[in-house]
Amino acid sequence: MELIGHDSEQMSQHYTHVGQEALKNATEALPDFTAPQKGP
Repeated sequence: MELIGHDSEQMSQHYTHVGQEALKNATEALPDFTAPQKGP
């Protein structure tokens, strides 16, 4: 629900049909912006 921006779980379920595993895989594919940056 947080990723999508809906106010309620019912609204999210109405408009989305993405499984939890697909959401997990998508977020794991994102780069880690919290990791310390390496120098040039």
